[in-house]
Amino acid sequence: MENKLDINLKTVYDILMAVEQKRQYSNIATNNIIDKNEPTKPAFVREIVYGVLENKYLLDYKISRLIRGKIKDVRPQDLTILRSGIYQLEYMNSIKSYTVVNESVKIAKKFAKGRDKFVNAILQRYAREGKNLNPVPKSEEISDIISFWKIKYSFETWILKLFVNQFGLVETENILKSLNRHPNFFVRTNLNEISRDELQKKLKAMGIESVASERTDTALKLFGKNLIDNSLYERGFYSVQDESSQILIKEMEIEKNLCVVDVCAAPGGKTFAIAERMKNTGMVYSRDIYMHKIKKIENEAKRLRLSNVQASLWDGTKPEADLVEKCHRVLCDVPCSGLGVIARKPEIKYRKNSKEIKKLYEIQFEILRASAKYLKKDGILLYSTCTINRDENEAIVERFLKENIDFKLEKKILLLPNRDDTDGFFIAKIVKEA
Repeated sequence: MENKLDINLKTVYDILMAVEQKRQYSNIATNNIIDKNEPTKPAFVREIVYGVLENKYLLDYKISRLIRGKIKDVRPQDLTILRSGIYQLEYMNSIKSYTVVNESVKIAKKFAKGRDKFVNAILQRYAREGKNLNPVPKSEEISDIISFWKIKYSFETWILKLFVNQFGLVETENILKSLNRHPNFFVRTNLNEISRDELQKKLKAMGIESVASERTDTALKLFGKNLIDNSLYERGFYSVQDESSQILIKEMEIEKNLCVVDVCAAPGGKTFAIAERMKNTGMVYSRDIYMHKIKKIENEAKRLRLSNVQASLWDGTKPEADLVEKCHRVLCDVPCSGLGVIARKPEIKYRKNSKEIKKLYEIQFEILRASAKYLKKDGILLYSTCTINRDENEAIVERFLKENIDFKLEKKILLLPNRDDTDGFFIAKIVKEA
């Protein structure tokens, strides 16, 4: 029994290896592996997993100060165990250091055979000397500040330069801090089934606290456990959706009996929010390029008892002939860099590169141009992204408006995580003139 693995730390190891080595998304890997392993402390598991991913470069910097060779030469199994152990030693004061070291060594004996003594030595040394291993900036020069932030906040240099160019040093650091915090948990009330006040009362009876948004009539910020593992969720009384997306839907001015197209719909949250606001009247044409995502949209529509959703395959860069000039509203939530949702998917920081992002610009523009063809006169199109990169946001909209003089920009909104306490999000409200 002495060498029995802690199921929680084994789960942490499994998730981090899935994200780092198999390039799985952290949210999907975490949910799937927790369901499979059934750890006794899932919140503890999530804390370490997301803590390690949020602080990867900082943890690697600390490890590099404790080893003889280069960090790139450390095996992935060893590095994963060391990152997890050092995160616990540095940030989780409720755990005794000897417990962290002993349990990490057990994991090493199982998954990094022959390296348990190495892991033990590094973690023991960190327990003694770790507080003296924090990076410091070389100077006040912007280049040195960016190099310092790359380690301190674990962001790639190209992202830091992009943010500094757009927002300046002070705002950028506030954004970095916000993107490294655990995000809020918002849900959308299904007003067809229950009022927001009544939902709050029922949630409270289950031990789930909530705060109503002042910016939309549907959003609730939830606190507690079993936030979607309960009868209220199963009955379709609410769905998980960040406040930023609910603000977007509010700007669409949804009414009953409209024809609406959601051109890049997966996973479907915005489609359902629109359909709910139309009270099961009209029709929402929900489109995506992947059949497995279309199936998920159809299944979720059934849970929410929505009969006004029609989901099917379509490439958003091409207009669908049957819908041209037939629609009152169009939602154009395009594929993007995701820089506004790093708090939810911290691996984005390390996987994206500037060349890859630039390839998106033309796709985003083509989707917007094709989507605009669906609008009737006086119709409203919402262009949105979950990034705060101007080149994916304002620049795309400005280019479209220059080429399409019968459209005008009515409003644009940039939500910043540090300022607005939401995901980073961009909204442009475009109207087709009569």
